Amino acid sequence: MFTLAVGPLSVVASQSGLPDKAGVYLVFEFGSSASLTRDMSSSGAQELGPIRPPLSRMILASQTAHDQLQTSGYTMIPASALAALCGIEIPKINQVPRI
Repeated sequence: MFTLAVGPLSVVASQSGLPDKAGVYLVFEFGSSASLTRDMSSSGAQELGPIRPPLSRMILASQTAHDQLQTSGYTMIPASALAALCGIEIPKINQVPRI
């Protein structure tokens, strides 16, 4: 039972330093909420959604904002890694259909 829980979580955790195609991340906040709010505003990242779960936030961040928040010590998991864990495939945004 332990392996069933740890296996998928280790796959998601291994993606924590990688950028997301859509720029959507789950950021874990283990310190003060005000610190993350300050760091997000200085990097240009924006919070997504009407509800803030405890210990984490869903954010929209550019590559530069991702790098700044990661350098500040935040654990960031790409939303695409969480979606893949649920069996959802994220299509490429910049694909142009051929006619």
